[in-house]
Amino acid sequence: MVRHSYIVCVEEMEGMDIYDVLLVDSDFKIEWNALPGIHKRIENEEHSRHHLFTISNAERKFKLGSNSDKKMMQFIQSLQLMREITPWSKKQRFDSFAPVRQNVQAQWLVDGRDYFWNVSRAILKARDVIYIHEYLLFT
Repeated sequence: MVRHSYIVCVEEMEGMDIYDVLLVDSDFKIEWNALPGIHKRIENEEHSRHHLFTISNAERKFKLGSNSDKKMMQFIQSLQLMREITPWSKKQRFDSFAPVRQNVQAQWLVDGRDYFWNVSRAILKARDVIYIHEYLLFT
């Protein structure tokens, strides 16, 4: 599923069991062999042919496959359209991953105590699922 700031991989098209999430950032790329009629193909256990393409951001890379050129190109076109429209794929101020947003409830957190208090309140307000995105902190 393609959204304005992320791509969600689900187990089945009909289901909502999320397998993985790829966030859109300024390093978001789509790569495939663009020559007409020629696409990279692999053989899987059932010996069916798949057309491959790769999507990546600053931290991850996914190799995806399709069983038809038409489906693959439709998905790539939807990704390209999303990348052109979304502000998340553009270079941001101060090399941030996120665009500047107006009219949001945000606050400066000086120490861990205030941060974890806000996280605990957000967890208690959750109705269904909580996603925590990992990040690396370099000191």
